[in-house]
Amino acid sequence: MITYFGILVASLIAFVGVLIPVLTNFYQNRILKLEKNTLKQEIIEESKSEIKKHFDSFKVQSEKNLILMDIEFKRKTKAIEGLSFHIMGMNQFKNELYVDSLKSYMTASAQYLEGGDNINLQRVNDNIVKLSLKKISHSDFESSPDLEEKMKNLINLYEEKDDKNIYTNIIEKMKREFNEAKKRKLPVKTK
Repeated sequence: MITYFGILVASLIAFVGVLIPVLTNFYQNRILKLEKNTLKQEIIEESKSEIKKHFDSFKVQSEKNLILMDIEFKRKTKAIEGLSFHIMGMNQFKNELYVDSLKSYMTASAQYLEGGDNINLQRVNDNIVKLSLKKISHSDFESSPDLEEKMKNLINLYEEKDDKNIYTNIIEKMKREFNEAKKRKLPVKTK
């Protein structure tokens, strides 16, 4: 009986010895498969999150760039408009339309100032101070009532933008020539 019982125990141990590793292997494979799927989902979610973060960052940077480009476009547009009025003023001055020339130069000056075109700004301001205002007299202010207001508005615009004393000299020259022109009986003769 011992032998029969020994064989039965040995068979049972052998059966359990085979069954436990098979069940353990099956269980571990099942757990591994679940962990693999969970890990895969986590990687996908993390990748989506990273992609979204980079996309959002790119979107914010793109929007900032578009805003800057829009500001630059508007600034350049002002400078181009200033150039158009500058050329018109030169032609009007050449044709001895001095009041119209001064108005065109003032508009060009304001546009150049807003557009940041400092080279042409200096040129047109020289034309205002050294040419146009010298050809304007008291009677021109009477015949063109908006001329005085436009000149004052231009000077005010310069004073508003003169936070670093960049335009102080031109403001003083404009005020001086403007006041002289309002008092002048006849335009100054130029060569």
